[in-house]
Amino acid sequence: MVSDEALREHFDAMGCAVKETAVLQKCMDLCDLYNLDEETFVDKWIAFALLRFKTIDLTLDGLGMMERVELKRVDRKVPEARLEQDLSKLAVYSPHATKDEGENILEMYGGKHLNTPKAKRLRSPESEQGEQDSKVRAIGETLSPSTYTLKTGTPSRRPVRVGTRILVSIGQEVTSWKCGSAQKVEVQKTEDPHVPSNSMYMFELITRKGEILTRVCWDVGQRLCGHWQKLKGDDMQSTWNVTLKSQMAFRTWGRICCEREGKLNVASILLEGAKSPNTVKGIPIIKLDLSSIPQYSVFRGQVVAVEGCNPTGNVLVAKEMFVESFAPFPKSPYLKENVTIFVAAGPFTMSGDLDYQPLTDLLQSVMENEPNVLILVGPFVDFSHPEIRSPSITLTFQEFFEKIVGRIMDAVKGLCTQVVLIPSHRDAHHHPVYPTPEFALFGPRYPNLHLMPDPSMLNIEGLIMGVTAVDVFMHLGREEFSANASGINKLNRLATHILDQKCFYPLNPPALEVNLDTHLWEKYAFMYQQPHILILPSDMRYFCKCLNNSVVINPERLCKHTYARLNVRPVSGGAWTTDNVSCEIIKI
Repeated sequence: MVSDEALREHFDAMGCAVKETAVLQKCMDLCDLYNLDEETFVDKWIAFALLRFKTIDLTLDGLGMMERVELKRVDRKVPEARLEQDLSKLAVYSPHATKDEGENILEMYGGKHLNTPKAKRLRSPESEQGEQDSKVRAIGETLSPSTYTLKTGTPSRRPVRVGTRILVSIGQEVTSWKCGSAQKVEVQKTEDPHVPSNSMYMFELITRKGEILTRVCWDVGQRLCGHWQKLKGDDMQSTWNVTLKSQMAFRTWGRICCEREGKLNVASILLEGAKSPNTVKGIPIIKLDLSSIPQYSVFRGQVVAVEGCNPTGNVLVAKEMFVESFAPFPKSPYLKENVTIFVAAGPFTMSGDLDYQPLTDLLQSVMENEPNVLILVGPFVDFSHPEIRSPSITLTFQEFFEKIVGRIMDAVKGLCTQVVLIPSHRDAHHHPVYPTPEFALFGPRYPNLHLMPDPSMLNIEGLIMGVTAVDVFMHLGREEFSANASGINKLNRLATHILDQKCFYPLNPPALEVNLDTHLWEKYAFMYQQPHILILPSDMRYFCKCLNNSVVINPERLCKHTYARLNVRPVSGGAWTTDNVSCEIIKI
């Protein structure tokens, strides 16, 4: 039986708020009619809506289209109990039925929804001029007059700032977020490989790409099997040949892939092996049967170790599957005092303007609290923004970006705050490739400004922080296929996948909007050490969890007026634990 509370919870986890009761009821009807559980239905809607509408907002028309285009493709038979229930509703129908009852019956049998006048959405009023004057130092003069042509007659979508609200928190309560001392912490890259600024990309050949994928699968798979054997304490040997015909159980490893285009399902899961370096034959591949495993979660590109048998030579019947092989944990931080870190992810302005008011509000909070580190993750000049795509800007994208940077640095002038900028492949003025080199600035140089590539591993007084701008949560969420895992929080599963694979972006093939360079990915997208704190911004719901002794955070987007703030305390007793971190996701 589908639960409306569970359905709302899964929609909220994907960042999709259900505001209308009629829409939620329609979702429940579709789940009952097509025998779908809550998580499967939400996954189908997210995949369909992003492809068709470029948004995941729920509407009755959109649900109707998904039913016609997607759900009715599968032959189905209406259960007898449901048919009797529908007939009973018809039997008691009368001409005096209410308007809502008539619409429900029409929708039940595929009829069109009756058009009713829609209430106009109320827009928030403009902020008072006095509030703007109080933020002159944070942004200087506003970006809009000298930067792009304002559209007249367009009401503001920006809400009035009335304070802050804590959405979620972990760790000890922090009584005051104002920095108690003016210590300047040291921020630098770790010794792990990072994308150099002069990287060449998109020159790879198909054969070269295949060699890279095979090499990664070979290295990760062998490590998985070796770790699995140590945990089980047996002497079962593993083989690279996933197509080995054997009635006896054996262990092997490979990459999860899909038999056809589209999402994974129980009938389309394949295991692509990594050929031996001494062979010249093609890549071995075989159908993978996971029906004997009680609970699992897989996605395309995931490297797994499998124990099973292959009596026919056509299907590998898995008995067990192993995916856990975390990166080595780093040494404990050598912090001497508490360190406060603010983290926000772009876009930094609303979709209807370029005044960057959310960034203004964040910088006002930075000025009031003076955190030790401010981490801003792109995009800063989002190529998908309507005003960026239109010819309304009077500056080049690079000039516009440097103007934003100037306002940020003016706000922290004289403070102990160190500013870290992480680029995004969505930045209109920067390289549209992932992994992404660091930003280039041609204007003034700032001693407290640190330009880092995407992804980055930051070293803040021994505190290791992993950061990436790509929306790996959303992309994995679209492709993940799970069985009997509804009791496990989906965001927890997705974050665990990233730690398991030791990769900032383990999905392969990548999402269509990501220009993944395989050569750069192999060298710079993997974790050589597991970070103390992992920042993964996403359009999905804000998230803050402790997983495998790491704190994983999704601060969501600043254009939604949310950001994260962390208070990291010095290690006591010589061992790092997540108890040393307090984190709050804030709604402005």
